[in-house]
Amino acid sequence: MRVVLSSSLPMWTSVGVLLSSTFASVVGLSSTYVSPSPFHASSIVSTVNVGGPLTTTFTSYTLNYQPGADSGSSDEKNSHWTVGVEGQPGFVEARIGRGPHKQKALLEVEEVKSSVGQEGLTFYAITVPKPTDESAQTVVTLETVTAHLNKPLEESRPQVTEGVRMQWSSDISHLLAGLDPADVTALESIKIKVVCPTPRISEVKAPPLFDESHPQGGATVTFTSKGAPSDIFVPSSGPQIASVVYQLSEAIPSVRKLERIVETSHWGAKASFQDNIDLYNPEPKLQGHFSRLEHQRLMMQNRAKANSITDLSIQLPAGANNAYYYDLVGNVSTSNFRPSPPLTLTQKSKGKAPAPALLELKPRYPLQGGWNYSFTIGFDVPLSDSVKALNRNDGKRTFLLAVPFVTPLKDVAMDDVTVEIRLPEGASDIKVTPPFPVDSLTIDALSKGYLDSTGRPTVRLYKRSCSDRHSSPIFVEYSLPLYREFLQKPLSVAMVMLTVFVLTLIARRTEWAIPK
Repeated sequence: MRVVLSSSLPMWTSVGVLLSSTFASVVGLSSTYVSPSPFHASSIVSTVNVGGPLTTTFTSYTLNYQPGADSGSSDEKNSHWTVGVEGQPGFVEARIGRGPHKQKALLEVEEVKSSVGQEGLTFYAITVPKPTDESAQTVVTLETVTAHLNKPLEESRPQVTEGVRMQWSSDISHLLAGLDPADVTALESIKIKVVCPTPRISEVKAPPLFDESHPQGGATVTFTSKGAPSDIFVPSSGPQIASVVYQLSEAIPSVRKLERIVETSHWGAKASFQDNIDLYNPEPKLQGHFSRLEHQRLMMQNRAKANSITDLSIQLPAGANNAYYYDLVGNVSTSNFRPSPPLTLTQKSKGKAPAPALLELKPRYPLQGGWNYSFTIGFDVPLSDSVKALNRNDGKRTFLLAVPFVTPLKDVAMDDVTVEIRLPEGASDIKVTPPFPVDSLTIDALSKGYLDSTGRPTVRLYKRSCSDRHSSPIFVEYSLPLYREFLQKPLSVAMVMLTVFVLTLIARRTEWAIPK
């Protein structure tokens, strides 16, 4: 498969809206939660985009407002709407509007606890603005991205195959989790659309309380409740498991571990990026031995990408330079770096943005199912693309650094991501604003590199279950005294040279010969 990555530098033209909620450990909806919501859902429509390791779900709730239901709430403008989500999503976002292309305002989302344990579910409280017109309906769309929900049917397979069969399976009744009895009574219908990457759908199983619709030759399967949920759902109904078996035409990789190291240099006027990537193919393991001859035949027939990963194309930010790519053996000569083409005078006058640079990689070997490949890529960008000077106070200059959390890998799940940001020596008053909740954040570490003396203040962030939706920039604000910015590095080099000179002088004046 050919995987395309893109970068979002420079950051200053599109900062985006950051989620301000803080995530905690979850088992369900809190017993000490706020007063009942004045919103009640009349319909739920969920669109599930399945593929390889990632599952993206857009669930739209049509809400009717009932004033007075939250009379105990002190917030006159907003109220809360609580929903349950299957699994533990790595990315959660809520907006006003229906579907991924007609959304408007970004809403605050907070993960909440429950007094009634429900395994396999995560609950979120969404802050919804109260409508000015009490008769108007409000549509809220919750987007979630969850890794490794789709599973291959086979544990192993031969080298020559036409693709891998994947299975999506879900308990549809989880859409009712978190709703109070009044919500369930007000619901008119539940609809789930499962969108597959290809129309090669071999098996569809509908739960007892749902009808299934799958047009011949189509890539979408629709499950619709046979009636109002309050009429068909009873305590004895049990789980409503729906499943779809589909075929992937190309292998999609996953990243087991990604370590990003970013080092800023005011003297060098650049920011250096280095990504250590542990890539693997999550498809069924290869049966028997790998045949290079068979692989070459599949390459000639343009069929090798159905079960192996043969190349990667990475879009680097415009202005990227000094790109490199190596693995455990050394430099990989099959890579190509294509820098951004310069803009013409006409393009500059029209304000056109420069095209991104392109780094084309070919691993030393095709990644078959279950195989791993660890490698490192790196590049430099001008400091002006990622650092902005804010003001000058008491002899210090304050800077704002924007660093993308990851370079987005489309449709690729990243299990563990660590970002290490090394600031210039002498940086102080460090403030970090991550674009989303992270599992850990430390700002008191020190790192030493080439020609460093006191060490660089280092910010470390860690997060599990990431995807291309986690490519938003991390903002780091720091202060740097003028003497440290302009004098510390030259003085350090001068001291090293002076020390070497003194040691050499002492060595030349010392009698090393054995006295006669």
